[in-house]
Amino acid sequence: MFNLLLKRFKNYLTFLVIAAAVLFACSKTGEIAEHKISDLGKKIDRLKEKKEAVNKLISKDGQLKQALSKFVSNDSRLFMKDVRSLAYRTGIDIVSIRPSYGRNHSGADAHFSYLRIRLKGNCSYKNLVRFLKQIENYGRFIRVEKLNLQPGSNNPRNYTGILSVDIEVVGIAFRGESL
Repeated sequence: MFNLLLKRFKNYLTFLVIAAAVLFACSKTGEIAEHKISDLGKKIDRLKEKKEAVNKLISKDGQLKQALSKFVSNDSRLFMKDVRSLAYRTGIDIVSIRPSYGRNHSGADAHFSYLRIRLKGNCSYKNLVRFLKQIENYGRFIRVEKLNLQPGSNNPRNYTGILSVDIEVVGIAFRGESL
């Protein structure tokens, strides 16, 4: 009988050792799982930070593109076409329009070029003011550099209210690499 009890005790002892080993393994597995979950949480936090950084860069890229859109095209023919269109829309009768080559601006560097267009035409004072307002509200970096006015007729008795205008319009173009 003692042998039978000893045998059962050995079986229970074996069962208890195996159960203890399983419980120990489970607790270690739980610790490993908690550690992995903690690591995943940290990785998620780092990914959120990277996402925020990328979103900031995208925002800055959009702001940069918006700022660059304010410059005129590097193609002087396109700029001349825009100036011609502004003149026609405001009622200036164009006699001639051509690129003008004047002095370089101080501060000009490798990133910017200055495109000059010289426009000669005839218009009323009202249409000239409309043209100048169009230049002012154009939405790009352009300005009138020179403006010469003369009566359309040399004889004051024959003055019809038409002015002879000679205008130099300057557009600033960005020569940097495009985005």
